[in-house]
Amino acid sequence: MKEKTRIVKVESAVPYYLIGISWAVMAFILDMTQWVSYLIAAAGSIVCFALAKKFIPAKEITVSEPISTQDETADEFLRQGEKFITQLETLHKNIDQSDVKQSIMRLISATNRLLDYVVEHPRQATRLRKFMTYYLPTLTKMLHSYETLEDETIKGENMTHTMQEIEGVMGTVADAFEKQLDILYAEEKMDIISDIQVMETLMRQQGLTEEKEHGR
Repeated sequence: MKEKTRIVKVESAVPYYLIGISWAVMAFILDMTQWVSYLIAAAGSIVCFALAKKFIPAKEITVSEPISTQDETADEFLRQGEKFITQLETLHKNIDQSDVKQSIMRLISATNRLLDYVVEHPRQATRLRKFMTYYLPTLTKMLHSYETLEDETIKGENMTHTMQEIEGVMGTVADAFEKQLDILYAEEKMDIISDIQVMETLMRQQGLTEEKEHGR
């Protein structure tokens, strides 16, 4: 699952321990049958606590937590995408053929960018559903077969031909993933341009901008 990070301050427990220690020390050296002794003990524990808080500040730690889009379909898309990325990373590590490895890295990058896009546009998860239900499952299955064939010491004609077929299609698949990203961002660009045009039209209609002279 896609994760986001945030910084959390963790207070030290030492100041609180010192409260107990200071009371124990005061009880040992003071006559606790006198009410004034309780005031002295309380004051001493407060001083110890304040000094400890000053000189032992809270630690800042970075924690990760899953990103939720508040859309069940989009969140499931992200979970499935992370699962396939993990498989692709393992395959990239285990496969030796350089061109296949390069294509796998392109696919990992494209899939990560698809997930980032869905985080920003959760409603697009339905449109991209086929990537998780067909393309990525078929791709990882194909690459697992390639990994198995590559490990065979003696390869027959059929095995070699199968590997060549997989090698040949990997670049095409990577191109297709990257093209889908281009389509998504091209549509987003068109939406932005449309918003700009509408805004400019409204400002002109309200006399908030001056008409530009032709040729300038």
